[in-house]
Amino acid sequence: MLKSDINQIKNIDAIEKEYLTNELNAYNQNRIFYDINKLNKYTYLLPVVTNEMIKLLERKEYERVHDFADAVHNLPEFLVTDFWTADNYYKVYIKPYNKKWKDTFLCELKVR
Repeated sequence: MLKSDINQIKNIDAIEKEYLTNELNAYNQNRIFYDINKLNKYTYLLPVVTNEMIKLLERKEYERVHDFADAVHNLPEFLVTDFWTADNYYKVYIKPYNKKWKDTFLCELKVR
């Protein structure tokens, strides 16, 4: 639907229109999410991640904020696709952050 909407915009440059359409092609728009149980199981992460980010920003730990944002940037994809398991997501994103900062953030993901 978004591609269709973009194509109907009159005051957008053709190159920009093509760029936007190509960017959307990177995502499989036919993919349907069926695992509501996974979403229910892990939505608790949203306020946990948000509160951690706020805490780091308040302490002005900007290098750590950068690393933390890098560690959690794919959290929405983890929540709504079957591409990531909790253990996989932990190993790829959270574990390196924890190792660098000697932290235990979201360690429960590796055993869920």
